Amino acid sequence: MGREWSGARTRQADFEGAYADLPTLRVVLGRIADSVAMEPWYLHRATGDNRRRRRDVVAEVERQADIAARQAAVEQLSKDGDLQPVTDHPMLRLLNDGNGWLTGHDSRRLTSLYLDLTGEVPWLLDRHARFDTPSQAFPVPPSWCRHRPTPSEPYYLFGHGAWQVKLAPRDVVWFCMPDPSQPYGRSSGIAQALADELEADELAAQFIARHFYNSGRPDVVVTGDFQGDGGARGGRAAVRPKDAGGGSSMPADLQRLERKWLQKARRKLPFFARGEIKLHQLGHNFEQVQMSTLRKYLRDMVVNTAGVPPELIGILSNANRSTIDLANYIHARHNALPRLVRMRETLRAHVLPQYPGADGTAVLTFSNPVREDLEFKLKAMRAQPSAPTQAEWRSVQGLPFRPGTEVHMVKGRAWKSLDDVELQGLPPASDKAPRQDLPLRDLPQAA
Repeated sequence: MGREWSGARTRQADFEGAYADLPTLRVVLGRIADSVAMEPWYLHRATGDNRRRRRDVVAEVERQADIAARQAAVEQLSKDGDLQPVTDHPMLRLLNDGNGWLTGHDSRRLTSLYLDLTGEVPWLLDRHARFDTPSQAFPVPPSWCRHRPTPSEPYYLFGHGAWQVKLAPRDVVWFCMPDPSQPYGRSSGIAQALADELEADELAAQFIARHFYNSGRPDVVVTGDFQGDGGARGGRAAVRPKDAGGGSSMPADLQRLERKWLQKARRKLPFFARGEIKLHQLGHNFEQVQMSTLRKYLRDMVVNTAGVPPELIGILSNANRSTIDLANYIHARHNALPRLVRMRETLRAHVLPQYPGADGTAVLTFSNPVREDLEFKLKAMRAQPSAPTQAEWRSVQGLPFRPGTEVHMVKGRAWKSLDDVELQGLPPASDKAPRQDLPLRDLPQAA
């Protein structure tokens, strides 16, 4: 059995341990954490001798709230030479390589899990002995934090068992989802909001498990008007051994009936007592208590609160091809992306400035988890098939790039530019998409 915990009255450490005990919570939050941890991080540095210009370039990127627009700005500034990708930097090693115990993937995954379980997670920073800059980050359970900085005591105090350490504020990165009731205090996570539902589901699972152990209660009680020398009192469904001392309190005919019964059933034992001969069923009827319906309701409450599409965790009762294809987009757009943005904002504000020359002149980005909507793109391309090049058609089809396919197909001819088509005064393009099965040697050359 799992640990005993009591809903909203649990301690923060109990919610951290709930991930190991509650299967629905584990699969839902684990799916989100895996999506967050899979995205790599990148760093770009503004170039040029003018420091003010470098700051303006970084500010131009930071003003882009949309992830696609932000990436487009980084790509364009990189082509213009205003941004330069950084391949080796302590900040990248801190994020992508992890520490001596955890990989980068595991560190980012733990960060997402703690944020969803408790609403906060601290990173303890290990510093380079020579340069005094962060070199490694150790995510630890929030329950290990014994004290947070105050004006009179400006330090963090962490402890677990016999281990205890006091750290300056610059050596701790505190990720959090502020609680509206106390935005400057301790946070709360998704698991805390679902405390009662999670507890009810766990108790339902324990109730079902105890059913197979009888819960210390027999399933059948056999009573009858038995006569004999055992007295008027009923007895337990077991025959006392001869060497136990004394005689059995059960009537002789009741003992004989019990002995014959037990020869047929060896596992779940009935209880025999005096009275009118009857069989009393004491077992549970799970259909009457609607146990299956209850557990599905509690499961759906956890899934809906976390905002995870049910198709991603194997719930396919109401699924079809369209919902399955769209599930990844919804999950990436509304689950992975906001958590990555929160991590980036915290790292940009509290970690990046600790590296010399990085404050205001470096751009921290991550890979976009929202993949391109190929179905929408295909519909848009079909509206005017001649607008995309053959290379772009091949890209949508998942085919590799081939030299010579950067041409537009118009009326069965290949044109390098649509401007050439307008100069020739040709009629509008056909509504049919260009054929993709023609070998390159058969394609007509542009005029």
